[in-house]
Amino acid sequence: MRLLALTAVITLIAFSSNAQKIAFVNQQIVQLMPEYAKAQTKIDSLSKVHQVKLSMFDSTYQALAREYSNAYSTLSEADKEDYIIQLESAKLRYQNYYQSTQKTLYLAEQEAMAPISEKIKSVIDQIAKDKGYDYVLDSSVAFFYKDENADITELVMDKLGIKLPEQGAATNGQ
Repeated sequence: MRLLALTAVITLIAFSSNAQKIAFVNQQIVQLMPEYAKAQTKIDSLSKVHQVKLSMFDSTYQALAREYSNAYSTLSEADKEDYIIQLESAKLRYQNYYQSTQKTLYLAEQEAMAPISEKIKSVIDQIAKDKGYDYVLDSSVAFFYKDENADITELVMDKLGIKLPEQGAATNGQ
């Protein structure tokens, strides 16, 4: 998707008779914002709650499967069929809850990140307007060449009031 967007921008630039002014920004600055840490903590907490419930579903299934396995030789065909139905039902409950959890976590992440993304976009829009940039690209897109003078990441960070972590300090596992 990013490659397609980059290709489209390059094509527009190549066929344009006007010189275009392009800047780029490192979107990883999101991770340096205090709001990001709060949002991530909220999402992680929600994820842990759902993980506990998933573990409970799994434990129920595993216990039933052990019970079935241990009693298999003494069960009638009707009891075996009942166990199979119970196992399939337990598995289905797990799968349904898992899918529901994934959707819930995705929506929670989107909701938590939307104000942060909007704040960054607003600052980027203002800087682009002030500096006369026609396009501002995410620097994580592969470039064959980019002029480091076109990097507006520090300007965005200044307007957001965030600082780079000190050299040697760990930042979110990076």
